[in-house]
Amino acid sequence: MLANSACVTSQHVLPEPAVIIRAAITDHANQTVSFGLNFLAPYSMTVHWGDGEATLYEASASPSHTYDENGVYRIMITGDWQHIGRIAISSSQPYLALMGANLTRLADLYYLQTSGTSTVWQITPAVIQALPELGYLSVRGSGISGVFSAFTGQTELYYLFAWSTEITGVLADFAGCLSLGSISVDGTAGLSGDIADIAALPITYLRLANTAVSDFTDVPLTAWSGLTYLNVSNTMLGELTVKKLIIRIEALGTNGGTLLFAGLGVSQSDLGDPGDPARDAHDALVVRGWDITLDS
Repeated sequence: MLANSACVTSQHVLPEPAVIIRAAITDHANQTVSFGLNFLAPYSMTVHWGDGEATLYEASASPSHTYDENGVYRIMITGDWQHIGRIAISSSQPYLALMGANLTRLADLYYLQTSGTSTVWQITPAVIQALPELGYLSVRGSGISGVFSAFTGQTELYYLFAWSTEITGVLADFAGCLSLGSISVDGTAGLSGDIADIAALPITYLRLANTAVSDFTDVPLTAWSGLTYLNVSNTMLGELTVKKLIIRIEALGTNGGTLLFAGLGVSQSDLGDPGDPARDAHDALVVRGWDITLDS
């Protein structure tokens, strides 16, 4: 339940450290600031909006604020901020950016979503190890850098979304993430490796687009019985960047589903009889029990 405090009219000296969000407002009448903030009782948080106003929250909420003037505001979350479990900043608000300072002190953090080109956060082993409960991570923006090896052995991580970041590493860095079922990496050229290195993970959703991942000769589709979506495109093949493989799986279960292939350079006759239990669609890629159609 949200508890509304009286808005303060003067700017106070705020305690540091705290969680900080940068708001670059250019159209204040149409840019409402809002984000998800979850925590458990008996903790409480105060959001200082940076314009002299503040709001107290005594339970999980979606803080929201509209500014009277354009400008760059420094939003600070104080109080029992170290017990925040979830922070969610939608990509629909690119004028908001979560600053990385003090995130390593959020030991209860299990869900983090942030985007915006001004987001500044370096993903390192020390940072991720300081967030033992982190299961959902969604980051977008060139200000996000670091190494994917920071996630090695992160057994709670089940969802990873990294778009247009500067993070580097190889798919083998995820081998110890035994709960990781959803990986979506796009526009992150620093990711490379062999897709077979994540064969043992419980993958249900996989998108590897515009990366340097190069080896798809042993795509372990039959090992991923719960797979519902696979999109691998604009990858490195030798020294050339090509659209090698895009697969979309619709309503796929243990009894099969539909695959749409694009850019494979194969014809319908190459796929074999629809009734065959195994059909070679491209090199060593073998798809069992699924209806296959080509996507032009």
